[in-house]
Amino acid sequence: MARETRLGNEVIYVPTGWRIVGIRAGQIAERVVSDDFNRLTEGPVENTLYAVQCTLPRFFKGRPTVEQVLDAITEEVRLTWEECPRITRDEGIKRSPSRYGGLWYEIAARPGNNLVWVGEVIWRSAHPVVTGAPITTRVLLEEHAAHVQLSVRVTADGGLASVRGYIGAGQAQPSFLRPIARDIPLEWFGAPFRVQYVSTREGEVERLVRDVIASEERAIPVAVLTPLEEGGYAVDPGELLIDLLGRAVLYVLREHKQTFALTNAVGDRRMSCYWGAVRVYMPGWDKHDNPYAHPLLVSDRLTDPVMKAAWLGEIGIWLGTRITLPPPLGERKPPESVVSSTNGGLAREHEVIEDGTGSLEVSENTQVAEADPASFPSAAAAETSEPADVTTELRGEDRVGVRDSSAVSGAALVTPQIVAPGTAVLFERLFEEVRTLGCSISDLVDEVERLRTLTAVRSAGTSAIERRLGHVEAILQRMISDMQIGAGAIPGDQMDVGFGFEEDEEPDEESLTLVDVVRTAAEAYSDALVFLDSAYESASESPYESPDRVQAVLDAMARIARRRQDGVLGMSLRSAFSELGIDYRSGISRTTPERLREQYRFNYRGLEFEAEEHIALGNTYDPRRCLRIYFSSRVPNELRFVIAHVGRHFTVTTTT
Repeated sequence: MARETRLGNEVIYVPTGWRIVGIRAGQIAERVVSDDFNRLTEGPVENTLYAVQCTLPRFFKGRPTVEQVLDAITEEVRLTWEECPRITRDEGIKRSPSRYGGLWYEIAARPGNNLVWVGEVIWRSAHPVVTGAPITTRVLLEEHAAHVQLSVRVTADGGLASVRGYIGAGQAQPSFLRPIARDIPLEWFGAPFRVQYVSTREGEVERLVRDVIASEERAIPVAVLTPLEEGGYAVDPGELLIDLLGRAVLYVLREHKQTFALTNAVGDRRMSCYWGAVRVYMPGWDKHDNPYAHPLLVSDRLTDPVMKAAWLGEIGIWLGTRITLPPPLGERKPPESVVSSTNGGLAREHEVIEDGTGSLEVSENTQVAEADPASFPSAAAAETSEPADVTTELRGEDRVGVRDSSAVSGAALVTPQIVAPGTAVLFERLFEEVRTLGCSISDLVDEVERLRTLTAVRSAGTSAIERRLGHVEAILQRMISDMQIGAGAIPGDQMDVGFGFEEDEEPDEESLTLVDVVRTAAEAYSDALVFLDSAYESASESPYESPDRVQAVLDAMARIARRRQDGVLGMSLRSAFSELGIDYRSGISRTTPERLREQYRFNYRGLEFEAEEHIALGNTYDPRRCLRIYFSSRVPNELRFVIAHVGRHFTVTTTT
């Protein structure tokens, strides 16, 4: 550090490039260059997006599991920091924190103990989907003599609102966990992590409800996935299982007829699930509960990445904020006794002692709560610790710190002032009223926007009808004129049928074209709509006569997409479009042959997807009066609607 003195003040330049000036510049500079100042730490528990703690075998396929996990973490870190060195179990890595970067990896090991190695990785990155939202991920690996314990917590640096709440939380599961959960056998909450299929034997569904869903000892959510009526599932149960790691245990019904037994067992079809839906039953479930307290996802929403993310996020935040993970290595000061809740009712007490070399010696006392062999699989649950309520006693008076007007040397003094009893309560009520008023204003603004959109869509449709009637009148006028001229009744130049409509002989050069509408929407709604090159091509080739109607529909699509991104849509896409008078269709016929399905396949960012969702304008195959907007709201890692075609109807089996 470079030092100098100016006007009696010490000036210090630290290696980061900062200049520190003042009487205590030296003390501040020492903190800046210290490891404690540059150490990256996880965020507060209340900002948790995702958390999980599971157990893995110490070796898998002849290789230490710790090394496989560290390799997977390295790959994820390199997504945002390409130069990241390979993370190994032998050497720590430090990278100074920044808004979207920073990494802190340290290890502690002393061979011969029951806990043979400990490693902790904390890194900051941008949220994988939500733009401009930094998140911090902490991974703690504890290698024991017989197993490895993996603890993970992801927090939002800017709070839950910065990642759109439940939606961002549902997309915050670290990517390194997927290959581990898919390839390495692990245990979560005392049971093997796998899909629990419910037997078709009589009474098994009732047993699931009685012993698992209604169990008073259950501490984790339970998800029940049902088959479609014709068989199969809306999503692959294996992939859904990985999505639910750290969120809920998954049970799967094998046959559709089992859903009737589920409805009877829970007592109300509103509390049940069927036709490919999945419902999560939260701990403490009772058949008299409000069904909305136990999140349901119908089959259409289960295949919608945004709706699915919001569903996963709600469950993940509920459980993640209630899981107590082992403390960071930086907080384990000797001597210390740390108690952490672990898998399946295991309570492990770690006594951490540090010797002069900086290594850790850990003694472990383990108490195992054995599960009843007769109980239903995965019914055992781990103890979770609720955040403690902190109450500050003010001795009958509310004390509020206010700035004293008598400032000395430019420094404002904060002095305690005694305020009349109950003032804090009044402030609290006032704040609540203001917040309620703000929500009401927001709802009114949204309703006005909805009505404006609805009016625009209907007005465009009315204009299209008027244009068609005008064309019909012009045709009739010409036909009647030709007939009367042919009969010699009235000279053609004196003919006046009196329809009051005159068709323009020449089109208006400044009239709106369909491709102009697409270009304008792409520029105005880039945050909500994505137009592929095929959309521009199809629009330029389309002879559709009502581009203003398409403009109104694209405006409505952008509004719905934005509300969906913010998690406030509150209904299915079909209902949202129907409310605005728009004919939305979620897919095409399942009997459509493969040769015709090729029309619906497009590429976006190297990923092939099917644009089967479409908006129908007109029911004829005449391209002048019929148009289709083919798009997808289900492209992975894309919250916007991806529009692939704006033009004539695709060829189908009923095309004439």
